[in-house]
Amino acid sequence: MGERLRAIEERVHGIISSSIEVLGYELWGVEYNSKGKGGTLRVFIDSIAGVSLDDCVIVSRQVSAILDVENPIIEEYELEVSSPGVDRRLFNEKQYAAFIGEVLHLVLYASFKGKRKYVGLLSEVLDREMVLQIEDREYRIPFDLLQKVKVQPIG
Repeated sequence: MGERLRAIEERVHGIISSSIEVLGYELWGVEYNSKGKGGTLRVFIDSIAGVSLDDCVIVSRQVSAILDVENPIIEEYELEVSSPGVDRRLFNEKQYAAFIGEVLHLVLYASFKGKRKYVGLLSEVLDREMVLQIEDREYRIPFDLLQKVKVQPIG
């Protein structure tokens, strides 16, 4: 199931990224959750000026029109467009590198050293793994195990 959802997310990302950039936003990430007869497609956008509700509406209309033509998801789904927020989810190595020194919450696809969930300080981003500092231990976690990575809000 995870591979199918990841493939949908990658396909949608490829289809909509340039259109979102033309509108003046950064496509932060795409998340697809499938449940029962339908699913939810979340598109996260960002910009230097921040993201307002009006921005989300503009992007939602554009993305909806593109997806209606391209039809990358066979089942019914609901489209949501939002900012990444303060507890933003991170989707790729470039984003991980920008948050070195921050506390991250990780959920893994499979157990790593006996656990699937980690909370720790991101100390380094390497070629195919991140280094997470938890108390006095260092964990080198491979990118391909990462299911969901979120930044812990400060305060």
